[in-house]
Amino acid sequence: MPAKPRHDSRAAPTPRRSRPPPPKPLPRRFLWLWIMMTGGILLAWAGYERSEEAARRRVEDIERTVTSGSPEASRAAGIAHAARKENSPFDETLAAAKGGDPVAQFKLGEMYRDGKRGGPQPQGNEPGAAAVRSANHAQAAIWFRAAAEQGYAPAQNALGLMYKNGSIASPEPLAQAAAWFGKAAEQGDAAARINLGEMLWLGMGVATDTPKAVELFRKAAEQGQRSALSDLHAIANGNGIHAGQAGFYQAETAFILGQLYMQGRGIDKDEREAVKWFAKAIKLGHEPARQWLDKAAEGGDVSVQYLLGQLYLGREGGEKDEAQAAAWFKKAAERGYAPAQNMLGAMYGNGLGMAKDEAQARAWFEKAAAQGNLDGKYGLRQMELRAQNMVALASASDAQPEAIEKAVQAIWEQRNQAAAPDAPTSPLCIAMPSSPEPDARSKARQPMAWHLDFFAGSVADERRAKALRQLNVLAAAGLLNKQDVMLNVNGAMKQATRYSLSEDGWALSGGGAYSRSMPCFIYGTARYLGLTRFAPRTVRMTMDQAALQLIEAHARVGLASEADLAPWARDPELQAEFPDIGKNLAGQDFAVLLARRGNELVGYTEAEKRRRNPEIVNRNDPVLASLRAEAQRAKDDGGDLPPPTVDEIKRLLEASHGVGKSEPWPIPCIYLPGGSSKLPVDKELNQSGQRRPYAVAIFRNKERTAYDRVANKTIPYLNTLERLGILQKRAESGIPGGNKADSGRVFDADIYELAPTYVTLIHPRYTCFPLGPPTVEFVDVQIFDKGDLSDPAFTYKLKVLYKNPPTWMNSPSLQNGWRELKGALDNGMACEGKMHFDRKKRQSQNGGGSCWWAFDSYENDY
Repeated sequence: MPAKPRHDSRAAPTPRRSRPPPPKPLPRRFLWLWIMMTGGILLAWAGYERSEEAARRRVEDIERTVTSGSPEASRAAGIAHAARKENSPFDETLAAAKGGDPVAQFKLGEMYRDGKRGGPQPQGNEPGAAAVRSANHAQAAIWFRAAAEQGYAPAQNALGLMYKNGSIASPEPLAQAAAWFGKAAEQGDAAARINLGEMLWLGMGVATDTPKAVELFRKAAEQGQRSALSDLHAIANGNGIHAGQAGFYQAETAFILGQLYMQGRGIDKDEREAVKWFAKAIKLGHEPARQWLDKAAEGGDVSVQYLLGQLYLGREGGEKDEAQAAAWFKKAAERGYAPAQNMLGAMYGNGLGMAKDEAQARAWFEKAAAQGNLDGKYGLRQMELRAQNMVALASASDAQPEAIEKAVQAIWEQRNQAAAPDAPTSPLCIAMPSSPEPDARSKARQPMAWHLDFFAGSVADERRAKALRQLNVLAAAGLLNKQDVMLNVNGAMKQATRYSLSEDGWALSGGGAYSRSMPCFIYGTARYLGLTRFAPRTVRMTMDQAALQLIEAHARVGLASEADLAPWARDPELQAEFPDIGKNLAGQDFAVLLARRGNELVGYTEAEKRRRNPEIVNRNDPVLASLRAEAQRAKDDGGDLPPPTVDEIKRLLEASHGVGKSEPWPIPCIYLPGGSSKLPVDKELNQSGQRRPYAVAIFRNKERTAYDRVANKTIPYLNTLERLGILQKRAESGIPGGNKADSGRVFDADIYELAPTYVTLIHPRYTCFPLGPPTVEFVDVQIFDKGDLSDPAFTYKLKVLYKNPPTWMNSPSLQNGWRELKGALDNGMACEGKMHFDRKKRQSQNGGGSCWWAFDSYENDY
């Protein structure tokens, strides 16, 4: 049998299948278990091709069967209605699923499958556990099928997994699994492509079809699925391939992997991995791989010429020919490709494929260095170091405490700079509690837009109680906003506590680094606090190396005292909830091994690594730091130019975000569906070759899936704007299809157009309503200047507000009915980014930023 591929977490856990107990008398208190288990299996076996309504009836029958039992039965079955409060996440999902929402049906299926349907569940070998699992899997299958039959790809994939794992009784479970995986794969579901590919690869329930399997894996890999790469790797290595197929498919798959890594499709570009797989394909006789490389190289593709040079160096088993390697490196180098110039310098310097020539080596290193290639610069400096023989390690046992202290502190500061190159030290922060999940939350996950809601009176366990304590102390410190809100849940109003990020919290989150992840609040900066102890230590790294007398040194790092803490972090209650603050106040141990290099003490591990391989570039090497400073000094003509001030940065940011400009960015607009909006329409209309101010068509007789965005998102939004009088709707027949899928078809449509009053209010070029001139309120600006002549960096967090909107937008009835308008006027946009500052031109450069609505808008509601 072929080797079974490794699976990852995308697959559902394989449940243990339960069979009905043997027909012998049972104690009465276990009779309900037999009834429930038998009913679950019968339901799973029978009638899976029925309608959605029949599926819901089966679910309700199971619930009535279980909940009619004793309290012990309810607990064992995991229902526990007495313990579970109304409108729990399970109840809400169940209500939405019964209403026909395929996403909710899929999520409900996951809850049943994973035993997370609410209330206590019997575990392991507890009484009734096996029966409960069987009933849960039966219901999971029903709900997955209900969503799958509506065309929801994740549910189709999940249903396929249940057939494959034997969770659903069927005469041909593997064939059923392949069929459902195929439906999801046709819609582009990456996990289904992998699952179907593995069945085709191994011939599980279907005829073996390695070419189709490879194609599915390739597409999944291009979607960023690492497990698909693992499957491709396995095929390329011959695992699970019939002996008669092995040679060709190994070579073909190795070629595909080479292309993926070379071009960076779905994965990070990795020329070293590309070399490995191209070499394997060529070694297996795959002529197209050689032809592809030769054609690209002869066509002048310098990166492929460089790759061929690596192959001819014998990398990863390639055919070694140093002269050919040098020839390809030279072709790419002469066309100005800096990595090839560096390698050509190394070839000349080591006499590989050509006569050793120090002058040529230096010349090519200089060409690479002139383009900013650090390897080339390092090659130049390494030539000097080798000449001076400064990299040999010697005994450090005679070092004085002052020298040890200086070396340890320098190493610690260097490592901190490696972690945060634009800051002198690493920040210390505490993260928001990530579990358990809140009862409700915003769709948006960006700072200033998200919120977390916890219902009053919900059942609390210790994890939930701890999370609430942490949220409360963060709110008391001013980092979060906390308010009581009333939420409409299934038509009933429920009280909840809402936590959201405050402006102070946003300013203190992220450590000055550009990040839109969940906030991490900075409470201080780690410092080097002094040497605590040191002692000689003998080290022998290899058998052929003489023993070295090194120094093992320990130092204390962290916070010197509470004076180093942010004021908000000095609160005892907050420190009790976040013990890491106390640990850093007490100080953390920092240990390092020291050796001697020339006349200085250095970290032994790095020094030994560089001694063994002089081509390794240490990005934090003082040599490179001086090279960077020299480059910047040359760029600035040697002028001692000042860094920016905070006011200077603010003026730049105001200008870049549109203050005082006729064309601001971001464009201060509320977009209508279609065009640049995230809400799609069936067709945008034109008239006599001229675009109407705004007119879109929604096809009334078009078949739609249950998760169609036009049906679920766009139409309700358009109808809201019609009720408010902003749009007007009329019927029209004979509208040609608006996209490739609808090409050649004619539809009846609802046409949504601007009401006459609003035609003149829309933007002249964009399908949006201008919000008026922007103003900028700064939340945080930080400048990181290293004190040398390199470009300083700065980070920012700001809000773009629209305080003077057009008069018509101030209508209370309009704002109350149009939440996007009210949200935009009340909250504006949140923006953050990270840039560098050009001292000479006095402007920002090399960086980026982004803006988003600072409320939970429809753009986040997906």
